[in-house]
Amino acid sequence: MRKLILVFVVVIVSLHNNVTTSMAFDLNTGLLQLAVVGTVCHGLIHCFRDSRLTRAACNGDAEKVSMLVEQGHDVDGVGVDGMTPLMHAARHGHADCMRVLIGARANINNTDNVDWTALMHASYEQRIDCIDVLSRAGANMNSRDDHRNTALMQATYMNNIKSTEALLKAGAYVDSCDADGFTPLMCAVRGRRVQLAHTLLSYGASMYVRNALG
Repeated sequence: MRKLILVFVVVIVSLHNNVTTSMAFDLNTGLLQLAVVGTVCHGLIHCFRDSRLTRAACNGDAEKVSMLVEQGHDVDGVGVDGMTPLMHAARHGHADCMRVLIGARANINNTDNVDWTALMHASYEQRIDCIDVLSRAGANMNSRDDHRNTALMQATYMNNIKSTEALLKAGAYVDSCDADGFTPLMCAVRGRRVQLAHTLLSYGASMYVRNALG
């Protein structure tokens, strides 16, 4: 006769290891069996680790952000994704919250679990006012993520002209290369993105940079 196994707990979240554990009870042996079944989705884990300050930053509640900062909440506290309140504010386009956090000495160049900075999150979502806030605060415009891409390279991949221009105005290096030696202009030409190429050329992009492919 086949053994009957009753799964009575489906998910237990390990906040530090970012995994899910399943537990099953074997009715024949009376043994409790545990198994790690894999990584849980980002949203599920994130809800366990969201701080009050992070939620306020996500919601754009600058008054509450200010209050929580005054109460001593960690302006650089991170969730399991490695994102700080400043990164969340930048991603959601809440420049006022960013100013409060920066005024409280939040680290503007911190990186998350994939080495994205607040600037990269702002650029990805085309939060131009947030890019401006970060550049005025002295953010590193040429930080690289875990794939060796700068915010400008990411914007180029996405054909994100607004962010590209905002980053270039803020001083991003126009000829930065990705891990394969491609510059933003190479990516624009390769993708036949004429307007993007014109924008890059207007900010001095070189037509003579070479990579391994020539």
